[in-house]
Amino acid sequence: MSPSAPQSNKRRRATLACQSCRHRKSRCSGDRPCALCRELEIECLYSEGAGPNNLTLRKSYILQLEQRLEKMEASIRQLQDHSSSAPIDGKASSEGPSRGSADPLKDVQDSSTASAAAPDPRGESTTEPLGEIDVSESSVDGMGALQFTDEENCGFFGPSSNIAFLRYISRAIAKTSPHKEPALVPSSSQRTCGTANGAKSQSTGRSGSVENINLSAAVNIYALPSEERTWSLIQQYFHKTGQLLPFIHEKSFCETYFQMKKERFRKVRRTWLGLLNIVLAIAASLSTKGDMSAEKRIQESDVYYQRANGLCDRDSKRNASLEMVQYLLILGQYLQGTQKSVQAWTAHGLAISAAYQLGLHSPDANRGFPPVERETRKRTWFGKLYVILYNVLESCYGANLGFEVSTSPIDAMSGILEGQRQLDEWRLQQLPSLGLKVCDSPLSLDDVEKMDTGSIIRHRFEVVLFVRYNNLRILVHRRCLESFLDPVQTQGDTLATSETRLLQQMGLSSVISCVESAMSIISVVHNMSAGSGWRPFNAALVIFGSLIVASKERDRNPSAWIMVSHSRPYIDTAAEALRQLDPGNPVVERCQEYLSQLSAILDPL
Repeated sequence: MSPSAPQSNKRRRATLACQSCRHRKSRCSGDRPCALCRELEIECLYSEGAGPNNLTLRKSYILQLEQRLEKMEASIRQLQDHSSSAPIDGKASSEGPSRGSADPLKDVQDSSTASAAAPDPRGESTTEPLGEIDVSESSVDGMGALQFTDEENCGFFGPSSNIAFLRYISRAIAKTSPHKEPALVPSSSQRTCGTANGAKSQSTGRSGSVENINLSAAVNIYALPSEERTWSLIQQYFHKTGQLLPFIHEKSFCETYFQMKKERFRKVRRTWLGLLNIVLAIAASLSTKGDMSAEKRIQESDVYYQRANGLCDRDSKRNASLEMVQYLLILGQYLQGTQKSVQAWTAHGLAISAAYQLGLHSPDANRGFPPVERETRKRTWFGKLYVILYNVLESCYGANLGFEVSTSPIDAMSGILEGQRQLDEWRLQQLPSLGLKVCDSPLSLDDVEKMDTGSIIRHRFEVVLFVRYNNLRILVHRRCLESFLDPVQTQGDTLATSETRLLQQMGLSSVISCVESAMSIISVVHNMSAGSGWRPFNAALVIFGSLIVASKERDRNPSAWIMVSHSRPYIDTAAEALRQLDPGNPVVERCQEYLSQLSAILDPL
């Protein structure tokens, strides 16, 4: 044979032949199915009793064994690292927390950036996708104070929102002082009926931003702070927020926490761990006592929020459970007070959808559950509904849908009077039956000093109800104030119809009601340095709008506007209350700056 002649490829002999080829004494390719069986279109079977010398193992099976071995080795390494520097303390104890680090923020940052993640409660690697790690900072916060950049992110808040009210404030300012419009007021194209086209800035934004925390893909979503810090925040939550939003059963929640500790967090439910983290987040953000600065406190709460988001973000869009609805409700409350308030819409919508899916709205569906769970389901559902507020939004603000519906002045006043009637019935009849009361006048320092320290829980409820009552009262009567501020409805000295004239006369009483409630809110927040920042901010906006109206109307009837004119110092009081409320909080500081600009505009009026 010539050396250049092509050599024939020697056929590989199969180690194990199929049963059909063995019976026919044919050469078998060893494939599954083999070539001959495929050609004859018959079933290809291999004998299971072949000896070890003739056994051919599939490569996929060998690969599976190797992968399992690698996972076991990785788990052993994680356990070894975890025993020396575990973010979740592995000491099995159900009696209470052990002493942890003196710096809570260092605890959460160390556990978030640990190179060796804590063991996954489901036995999976923590390198799985974490959901969307949220490092965005919306330019529309819960106060309604705005900043805009080129990149737009549209959000609709409805005609009852601060953003919609700022439209009237902005027009009034432009009419009285064309060159002094505050920088934080949105442009006219961005404030139609509570719609805001805000910017979505990244975490690498302004210097000193609380979002500049290192939240990379290596974040350990299964970590927790020290036992001492965890237990302290849980207690703070149920001592404050949990009393006002009582849709989590404290005893059951704490029993679950201690049971998870006892089991070293090996069988923890993913949704429950997310619920725990969002509880820690809202508790940390509201714990103004102590030496921790606002920036560090916000950073700490944001770490807990990122963990909760990584744990529950995907499941919240797929699965419905009572724990998930509770998580979404607290998430919405948390987001409303941060730079991510636009996202509260999403959380609230998911909570309602999951609640309907679970039948929380149905007494018949809840009847089959044990008493504690039945009560929890009921409270969780009513955590989203405030009957009087709903009726006010429906009658005075078109259910907050933003439709252009023309309402006659008589119908508008009828809705306002009905809303006030429901508020009076609630304050004078329902509250006394619960042993609570809401004062008629602003809360003074003497009233605060007279409070019995032994009844702190009852006083806390009364103060919160006092603020919420007055805030809702403002919402009831604000429509009349907006009609005074709107230049389209107030232009000229003559009124179009007798109905409009009647609305104008009755509207003065509504404006005074707004001012009274605004003064009450500002006084209680200033004297007690407590509450959320957006309520005194909203109250100060109402007083500013009323003073703008008074500057135009008091020449016609000076005596009728005396009370409104005397409310001028409360804008400065509101700014001072915000300064005391949470020093260093960027949201509060922006609103304080805005009120200072409004105060400067009022000086020449």
